[in-house]
Amino acid sequence: MKRVIAAIQLARPLNCLIAAVSVLFAGWVIDQTLVRSALWLAVAVVVFITAGANTLNDYFDLPADRVNRPDRPLPAGQISPRMALLLALVEMGAGLSLAVFLNPTAFMIAAIAVVFLVLYTPFLKPRPVIGNGVVALVSALTFIFAGAVLGSIRPVLFPAFIAFCFHLGRELFKDVQDVSGDHHSGYRTLPMVVGIPAAVRVVKSTFVGIIGVLFLPLVWQGYNIWYYILVVIGVIPAVAFAYRVIHQSPDDFRRMERASVLLKWTMLYGLLAIAVGVL
Repeated sequence: MKRVIAAIQLARPLNCLIAAVSVLFAGWVIDQTLVRSALWLAVAVVVFITAGANTLNDYFDLPADRVNRPDRPLPAGQISPRMALLLALVEMGAGLSLAVFLNPTAFMIAAIAVVFLVLYTPFLKPRPVIGNGVVALVSALTFIFAGAVLGSIRPVLFPAFIAFCFHLGRELFKDVQDVSGDHHSGYRTLPMVVGIPAAVRVVKSTFVGIIGVLFLPLVWQGYNIWYYILVVIGVIPAVAFAYRVIHQSPDDFRRMERASVLLKWTMLYGLLAIAVGVL
């Protein structure tokens, strides 16, 4: 039972939920329906691939997590690294196997995402900004993937762009938060290369850019007034809080962690804002 719980924790259920909701949300944006069977198959594909990617990331991140997150299943000894690696391969393999039943374009996008995710931690994450960009790109591809499944990509281009910007900001934020463990592991993340003060300035600039991007529909694509109301009520305060935390105390791991978790939940809230905005 402990191994089952550890396997679920490795998959990071909140990340899987965000990925699943992103696909369903894309279906809603495209034609305001959630009843198409291909859409739910796409949800399964994305959840399996996300779970596998998260598990694989923890497998490769074990040295850093011994410093930053010793309570995670692998550094805590709740599951063996070999079992975690096998689990990751099975999960990602299941996702790709299900994607075969979708159209060729959707399968190709899923396969590209898997390649990026497999290469991420051992080869791309140690490269400053590039690794962050890959995570953001794969997150954006979730929306493009759903659009390809339903045969209409254009309506989800703005949500994909928002997802890219938001994930990029959060990933850079986490690099500042995880600098101790990343130093221990030899990763060359942005704070390791340019220093924490310069990295903090980059993150703050990214957050300011995100707030600007949220209002692009004013000139690019019309959403109703409720989109802007929800953004002002919920998204902007969360981004502003993260900005304040990294400005005031980038070396306070626990406070940074709270801000990081808040940003993750804000992603779901932001999807709700866009879903309401297309009504």
